[in-house]
Amino acid sequence: MPIASYVLPASRQSSPWVVLCHAFAADHRMWDGQIDWLRQHYHVLGYDLRGHGHSKIDTGESAAAACSLRDLEDEALGVMDQHGVAEATFIGLSLGGNIGLG
Repeated sequence: MPIASYVLPASRQSSPWVVLCHAFAADHRMWDGQIDWLRQHYHVLGYDLRGHGHSKIDTGESAAAACSLRDLEDEALGVMDQHGVAEATFIGLSLGGNIGLG
C-alpha cells in the first residue's frame, strides 16, 4: 500500500530526526504550525496514515477494511526505512501517539 510521505531537511546536516504522525481524520497538514521551528533543529519526516490525506486504501479494500494498530506501527517503520531513518523522536497526536508507543 503506498503511503504518502515527505522529508524536510534541517539547516544542519548533523541534526537528529523527528517523525510526525497525525491524529485520526487529519493528515500531515496538522503539523504546519510547528514545521518552521522543527526544521531549525531536526530533519522532519512526516506522512499520511492509510486512507488519510494523500495516502490511499488499496483498490478492492473497503473504507472499513480491518486495520490493526500493529499494521499502522509496521507502516510507520516502513516509512522510516524507506527514507533511511534508523532512529528518531516520534511525535504523534491521538492515534498517531498510539502508533508511536508501539
